[in-house]
Amino acid sequence: MRLVPLEQWDVRFLPPVLTIEEDANQTFTVVQDTKADLLVTDLCQQENLKTPSRLEKYHQKLSALGAKKTVGISDCRVPKLGTALTIVPYECPSDAPARSAVSDRTLLGLSFFLCDPSLHKLRANKEIVRQAENIFVCISGSDPMCVTPLVLDAIAQLTYSTIKVRVATSPAMTAGCRDGIEEAARKLSVCEVVPFSPHLSDHLAWADIAITGEGLIKYETAAAGVPTLMITQFDHDSAVIRNFIDGDFVFYAGRADKMERNKLADDLSEFLSNPHLRSRYAERGSTLIDGLAYSRIEKRIAQLFDE
Repeated sequence: MRLVPLEQWDVRFLPPVLTIEEDANQTFTVVQDTKADLLVTDLCQQENLKTPSRLEKYHQKLSALGAKKTVGISDCRVPKLGTALTIVPYECPSDAPARSAVSDRTLLGLSFFLCDPSLHKLRANKEIVRQAENIFVCISGSDPMCVTPLVLDAIAQLTYSTIKVRVATSPAMTAGCRDGIEEAARKLSVCEVVPFSPHLSDHLAWADIAITGEGLIKYETAAAGVPTLMITQFDHDSAVIRNFIDGDFVFYAGRADKMERNKLADDLSEFLSNPHLRSRYAERGSTLIDGLAYSRIEKRIAQLFDE
């Protein structure tokens, strides 16, 4: 399978408000225009997870139109996606809705988690320094609760003069949140605001620790062997999150809606100054992902064309 560089992608934008039928019709038009042999969907955002049956109806409509070879990225909370092949790229508890529809057309677990292949090379050379100084902050692509400025304010309370920060922003954030991040960044002696990117390897190679949300980015920092402090915005108590926290894969700082700047600053101080704690999280986290997901998924997709 040849990976096409991001800058060569043909990006199409659909109208923001569409019914299931309209969305499926317009998506299928793009499939026809581009003569695509395969359609991959990734629609498990918070809004769709409230009514997961919408996702199955959407894919059923696509199939009826003629999009038979479809691969869908799904979620533990979705019982059935309706695609020819479904990928749930992390572990689901035994009672999760996704497990009720597991079949030979479902790829479930972290062995199917795709990330930048270079992240796996980083962990072999990742050093756990005595006093951590380089902090990469990437709560999520959109940071809907805009917790990043609070994180930067907490870092500003630390007394270490050698701390350096890189903080990721993206167009998916509100303008107010991006402005808040820029304002908070100016309070720090060394803080670089960088664009959010699917290619984080340069930042993670540089970072002594990462501060993330509960999204999939926590698996990427784990794959790179970067000790991670996690703040949750929406998913605080699901079995997936609890297993991740209880498994000692991440330092959990708590919920964003109850976060106090002084407490976060204390947690950061402990994390930065305790190499044994960081080493434990880095070692545990680096065992989660083996980097072989590409070949596993490529093999299964190829089987779709043999059927």
